[in-house]
Amino acid sequence: QVPVKPRLRSLGHSRLRLMSAKDAAADVCMVMAAFAVPLLIFIGVLCSQNSHMIELPEEQKSDAAWGCFGSAILYGGTFYGAFRFKHAEQAQARDVVFGQTELQPMTESCRN
Repeated sequence: QVPVKPRLRSLGHSRLRLMSAKDAAADVCMVMAAFAVPLLIFIGVLCSQNSHMIELPEEQKSDAAWGCFGSAILYGGTFYGAFRFKHAEQAQARDVVFGQTELQPMTESCRN
């Protein structure tokens, strides 16, 4: 029999357990968009300059450049939406609502 080792709990692992699935999905969207936007802009610039590094016919490169720029804008919107979602969730968790703002006078039944 193989001995069972206790799980090591790192700070990152415990933080992941506390995150909801929506928070994790927003993180994935933000990371993917952060990589996609510069890459799509770079490929769009190469296509708009008729670069030989892009293997497309010359007449299709202009349309491909506009497609890359449009996709970069959509990924930027995805990043913005996920970022706002993450910060809206954190703001809701930080809001403290007090039920009463002033003290109530004590009645005779409370004093006994």
